[in-house]
Amino acid sequence: MKQSSGFRQIREGFVSAWRHKAMSVASVGAVSVALLILGVALLIVLNVNATVEKTRENFDQIQIYLSDDLGYTDVVAMGRAIEDYPEVLSLQFISKDDALAEMQANWGDQAELLENLDTNPLPNSYIIQLNSIYYAKSALLRLSGLGGIEKIRNYNQDMINRLIDMTEGLRTFSVGLILALILVSVFIISNTIKLAVEGRKDEIFIMKSVGATNGFIRGPFVVEGIILGIVGAGIAFGVLLLGYMNIANLLEQAGISFIAAYLIPIEGILQDIIVLFGTLGIGIGAVGSLSAVKKQLSHKKA
Repeated sequence: MKQSSGFRQIREGFVSAWRHKAMSVASVGAVSVALLILGVALLIVLNVNATVEKTRENFDQIQIYLSDDLGYTDVVAMGRAIEDYPEVLSLQFISKDDALAEMQANWGDQAELLENLDTNPLPNSYIIQLNSIYYAKSALLRLSGLGGIEKIRNYNQDMINRLIDMTEGLRTFSVGLILALILVSVFIISNTIKLAVEGRKDEIFIMKSVGATNGFIRGPFVVEGIILGIVGAGIAFGVLLLGYMNIANLLEQAGISFIAAYLIPIEGILQDIIVLFGTLGIGIGAVGSLSAVKKQLSHKKA
């Protein structure tokens, strides 16, 4: 009996959604627009975050130039000490000979000017890869206390600080924006479905008059809301997917491939977007329906 009742409610949910086409289209449209706005905002936030992270990767290195007075043993001991720093991910030693060879390679046709040098003026150095850009300040403080360092190249600490502030501000803004859009989406869908239920209050009143339980009355409306939510989420997902792929293609065709290279590949976020849209579509439809029906079920018989 319960199984039969469940099938009946699902069937009535589909029938009701088809019967009230105008309200169904309005509900689906509201879900689609709300989720599409949310999806666009989410993609913008994700791509900006990814771009900032990629940019920050260029600033999470510190290079230290060593004094010529340091012997081989001292250089090795310094390297081992730096490797033990909690801020350090990896360490690379660049000998003065390697540095000169790299300079000659970079100079190209002008490299012959360096061949007449009596001595190599370049110092030995270490390139320190940090675990995170956030550790730059504490790592610099540790390094400044070491002896035998001629110069520390910190790759523009002011830029590092600005990037950190930008990332933190973006995260706060993105969380607030996404929460606000979810709340707006729930509000829009809830009120849209309330209009549909309001137009069927006589039907609800009649069912209550003949002794139907609240659960029996509520079931088809919840199914209808879920159907509308899923359809709306599917439309929003399709538009968002096609739009994102077309934008990436247009950027490449326009010769702006360096911007397209910073875009997150759609394959990397496809599953997450499907889960997000599906969950929100079902959730918004169910919550909107329950909220709308609750008002009618609370009315007393005349």
